[in-house]
Amino acid sequence: MLNFRNKLRIVWITALIIAVFWLVWLAVVPGGKITYITDFKSFNDFIGRLTPAERMIGNKIIGDPAYFSLRVPRRFTSAKVTLKYQVDDSVPIIEAGVLQDQRTWQYNLQPIYNAKINELLGKWNVLRDGNTILLQRQKNFSSIADFLKNPPPTEKIALYNYDLKNKFVLPGYQPTNNLTTLCRPLQGSFQFYTYLKNENLSFDFFIEDLNQNSGADPVDAQIYYQDQEISAENLVDDGFADDSGKNITWRHLRLDLANLPEGVYKIALSADNDIVTRSITTWQSKIAFINKVNLAAAPEVSCGRNLITNSHQIQAQTVHADKLQTIKIVPSPFQGEGQDEVKNNNLTPTLSLVRRGGQAASTTLAITEPFTQFSTTSTLPALSNLILQNDGVAISGDGLFSFGVDQFFNPTIRKIDANFSADKEGIDYVLANYVAPAHDGHWMISTAEFDLQNAYRQWNKHSFLISVPGLKAETGNGAGVTIGEIKVELSGTNFFEKIKNILSGNK
Repeated sequence: MLNFRNKLRIVWITALIIAVFWLVWLAVVPGGKITYITDFKSFNDFIGRLTPAERMIGNKIIGDPAYFSLRVPRRFTSAKVTLKYQVDDSVPIIEAGVLQDQRTWQYNLQPIYNAKINELLGKWNVLRDGNTILLQRQKNFSSIADFLKNPPPTEKIALYNYDLKNKFVLPGYQPTNNLTTLCRPLQGSFQFYTYLKNENLSFDFFIEDLNQNSGADPVDAQIYYQDQEISAENLVDDGFADDSGKNITWRHLRLDLANLPEGVYKIALSADNDIVTRSITTWQSKIAFINKVNLAAAPEVSCGRNLITNSHQIQAQTVHADKLQTIKIVPSPFQGEGQDEVKNNNLTPTLSLVRRGGQAASTTLAITEPFTQFSTTSTLPALSNLILQNDGVAISGDGLFSFGVDQFFNPTIRKIDANFSADKEGIDYVLANYVAPAHDGHWMISTAEFDLQNAYRQWNKHSFLISVPGLKAETGNGAGVTIGEIKVELSGTNFFEKIKNILSGNK
C-alpha cells in the first residue's frame, strides 16, 4: 500500500497537471469562444480597470472618455461587449468602442445608450426591421422599405448609427478655372468633403515631417464616393537623408482622378501629429472639413486661420502656453459686432440662413489654459464665423468647417448627438440602428458587437473606451455613468478550424 507521503505526492502531481492543463486551455481556447466578466470588486487579469483616475469616482465615469484594456490569450475575430450601468439624467449618449488605428487614435464606436432616441420612442410612431428603427412624428410611412424607396427631404431626417445613401446634388454648381490654395498648416489627420461636376479631382498636399517623435511617419490618403473607397495613396517615410545626413522633412502627395461622376467625394488623410500639411492646392472650389480642424502652430503663416461652421457647439484646445486666446463667434449674415473683423479676413457675408433656436448674438470662447478642452455653452446659429486670435489650436464640433463662405457646403444628413433637438431643428423622421437598453432593477443593460480582425492589439491587449460626449470631470458636479459590470464574449476559430486553415495554407 502507498504510504501517506506517496499519496500526497500523487495528489500534488495530479493537481499540478490539472492546473497546467487548465492554463493551457485558457491560453489556447480550443473551442474558439471564451467569456470574461468583471464587476471591479475583485482582481481580474483580463479586463483592466477603468482609467484615467481623474475621470473616475470609484466605478462612476465623470469625464469623457474612459478606457479599459482587454487582455486576450490569442487572436479572436469578434467581441460582444455587454455593459451593466446606471445613468444620471444629464447624460444624453453613451457609446463604446475598440481601438482600430493606434497612429491616428481611431476607435470603432457602437451605440450603448441614447436618451434622445429613448425619449422619442415613447412619443413618436415606431417602425422596426431587426435593429433598424424608423421614428415618425406623424405616421406617413407604413414600412421602412417605403421610407427608403421614397424618402422625404433630407432636412427633415436625422440619423443615428445608420448610413442612408444620400445622392446630394449642389444646385447651380459650376466648376471653376481658378486654382485654390489653403495655406493654413494643419496638424495630423483630417477629413473633408469636396464636390465635382465635369472636372478632375485634383489635390496636392505639401507635407512637412517635424521629426519630433521616433519611428516612421507614413501618410495615407483615401478617396470615397458614396461611402465606398475608390482610390488610395500612401506616402511612406523612407528615412531618406540629404548629403549632410539630415532627414528630409518635406514630402508631396498628389491625388488626381479623371472621369468621375458628379457628386460629393470624401477625402481622408491619416497621419500622426508629427505630420503637418503645410498647404493644400486644388482646382475644387468646395472644401468642407468634417468635425475638426487642427491648426498647426505656424506663426510665420499669416493667412486663413478663421473658419466657417454649421456646428451646434464647438470645442477648442491648445497644447501651447503661448497660444491662449479668445475666439469670437459671429453669426451669419454678419451685422453689427464683428463686421469689420470679418471683412478684414475676407469672409464675405454671402449666405443668409435661418437662425437655429433663435440664437443671433455674437459670443466668445476663451481658451485660458493649455491641455484643457473648452466648449461653447449655448446653441450656435445655423452658420457661424470663428474669428481666431492665434494659430496652434484644435477646433472641433458636430458639423463642418471651411476657410471661407464660398468654400462651405453641407452634403450631410443631420446626425443625432448630444445637441440634437427634433422640435427646434424641424426634424420629423429619425432612422437609426439602435436597440434600447434592457432593465434589471435600477440597472440598464446594453450590448455592442465589434469586429476584432482589423482592431489594434499590442502586447496581447485590445483598448476599449466608453464615450459619454459632453461629460467633463472638471465641472465637479459628479454627474456621469456608473458601471456595474463589463462582460466580454470573444469568438474566433476553434482548434479544428485552425488546423484546417494551416493545412490549406491560410493563417
